[in-house]
Amino acid sequence: MKEEPNIPSINLYYLLSYAWNFASGRGIRQVQGVPLESVLELCVWEWMNHLALAIQQGSLAHFHPKEEELEVVKGKILWSAPQANPTKIRCRYSDHSLQHPFTGRLASIFLTLQGTSSLSPYVRKRLATFTPFFKGIKPADSVSSHSGSVRLHSLYQLCRCLTDMILPQEGKGSYAFTSFWEEDQLMWKVYEGFVRNFYRKEQRTYSVHSRRFPWRNTEPFSEHAFSFLPQMETDVVLESADKHIIIETKFYREAFRKRFAHKKLISAHLYQLFAYLQNYPLQERNKLSGCL
Repeated sequence: MKEEPNIPSINLYYLLSYAWNFASGRGIRQVQGVPLESVLELCVWEWMNHLALAIQQGSLAHFHPKEEELEVVKGKILWSAPQANPTKIRCRYSDHSLQHPFTGRLASIFLTLQGTSSLSPYVRKRLATFTPFFKGIKPADSVSSHSGSVRLHSLYQLCRCLTDMILPQEGKGSYAFTSFWEEDQLMWKVYEGFVRNFYRKEQRTYSVHSRRFPWRNTEPFSEHAFSFLPQMETDVVLESADKHIIIETKFYREAFRKRFAHKKLISAHLYQLFAYLQNYPLQERNKLSGCL
């Protein structure tokens, strides 16, 4: 595992928390002051915070209807239903189970974290306290959602973050945290997500989204010729009644290119932003601006 760059771990955690959309002031306060040694441990600690809260609130239980004959009343009595045993009462009630796709994914991440060598004894000690909860829950490789509960959103996003950031190593059951700051494609994704979700959470003036739109003035082109044009899709758009701002997020180790001993912006990025500004579907062009 490569060493982290000369950036405070809390800053890297802050970047990831917005990129994967689990940022909250409460979360930042809960990890500050805790003796954690890396951005991985900060993310794992926050994952455990949300997991503990979900267990406490009973949010991870999956309820389903069940009908059977019982000796004591439970739930709703089914008076009109036929009964095989006259000494019992047929009832319908809600039963619950902890075995479902989302808890299976949590169990899989729990096992992965147990095999991650870069966690300190301090973090491992707390991680071990969740062992009784996961006893009997079958791990699941993936899950596309979190059963619809708003309270589980941050926990689900933390699962996505840890899944993308922890990679298997040589040896069965061995994992390590990826040096995401060394991976250009991953940093591009992280930075774009950070910018989009930062604006979504930290201001109320603009609506924030990405947007697709067609090329303008393409009538002379045949359908075959038009198929060769790239898709117009922005990274981030800030929209209000008075202003539309197209933001293109680019992450490079070197933001400039040298030309004749002078530093210049990367021309392809400027051309891309210019094309978006020229084709953006807004009649009042004075309300439109771009940011690179």
